[in-house]
Amino acid sequence: MKHTARKMRETDLTRVAMFLEACYGELAAREGMGEPERRRLIEARGSEGALRSQMEEYVFYLLERESIPAGLVALKDNEITKLYVGPAHQGSGLGRILFEVAQRIIVRRGYDSILVGTTAHAVPFYASMGMSVEGRRPAPAGPLAGREITILKKELHTLTTTIRLPHDGRVHL
Repeated sequence: MKHTARKMRETDLTRVAMFLEACYGELAAREGMGEPERRRLIEARGSEGALRSQMEEYVFYLLERESIPAGLVALKDNEITKLYVGPAHQGSGLGRILFEVAQRIIVRRGYDSILVGTTAHAVPFYASMGMSVEGRRPAPAGPLAGREITILKKELHTLTTTIRLPHDGRVHL
């Protein structure tokens, strides 16, 4: 089954918000959050309104399978601000694909490193992508305030890529 990665459009907001609600529900369960914390997380980071405002600051790439969201990655400069694979697709390699898409875009932008801040459950995934722990800090504000965030970094100076991303931002996998 083919997957397509492309830039998210405003017309995708409703579908992506529903997708993120499922992803944040799983994250909340893994992090031991109660229902009020889960709702705050969704409202602050995954609601249509939050996504609409984030589109001004981040570039989102949506990974679809038959026009249904299967994964999402958001970038700000050289930082991955979101990387989610839908619960039904976890363990299928889609996270690796999204990371590769992000990495190629960051290289194309001229950066020599990639950064991410994440909760503990995702650290093994990012380590498997070649990232190293740079440090830890409490989340300063928002729905994760007070929870420990791990900062990871990967140097990209040795990374070369011959794959050209088309002008329309679509990558067929």
